[in-house]
Amino acid sequence: MSACEQLVKLNGASWFDSTKKSVKVFFRKYDDVFGRFIELCAKEVENIGHLKLFKTEKMIIFK
Repeated sequence: MSACEQLVKLNGASWFDSTKKSVKVFFRKYDDVFGRFIELCAKEVENIGHLKLFKTEKMIIFK
């Protein structure tokens, strides 16, 4: 599952159309959308195991 798919699943975004190539992120709900996304994913990982959110195996660090 990609990060975009996960964000849509967690109601933090919606697909623009059926091609699922672009998402509209709901910034109005949370000031820190990325932080909220990580929080929700962390809760879900506790229940289902490891999620693969990105196609690369490289570590991505956000500052």
